[in-house]
Amino acid sequence: MNTLFINKLCVMTSVGIHKWEKSILQKILLDIKIKLDIKKNFYLDDIRYSIDYTKVHKEVINLIQKKHFNLIETIAIELSDMIIDKFLVSYVKIKITKPSAIPEALNVGIIIEKYLKSK
Repeated sequence: MNTLFINKLCVMTSVGIHKWEKSILQKILLDIKIKLDIKKNFYLDDIRYSIDYTKVHKEVINLIQKKHFNLIETIAIELSDMIIDKFLVSYVKIKITKPSAIPEALNVGIIIEKYLKSK
């Protein structure tokens, strides 16, 4: 297995449980790791045997910016579900940090790992 990753993707979105947070956009940072088997791609140099990270980026942005989220945990769960379903991968790890959540802290966040359920 190989890992495709996007690190420190900065997205402005509506997130938070406080009333004031529902009327502003806040910065969140995402680290996304996707496990995939791309052995063929190494030899064929063909995107059909891999994942186009620009498409992952576009789908991530679309999902995060389409509505308000109360929790970053919900964002992480919805992102992991979407990536597994849309890109047909068996594993994804999402790390989301919210730098402005606690003024005295560099950031706070959540890490979610999700595996494709066996059928």
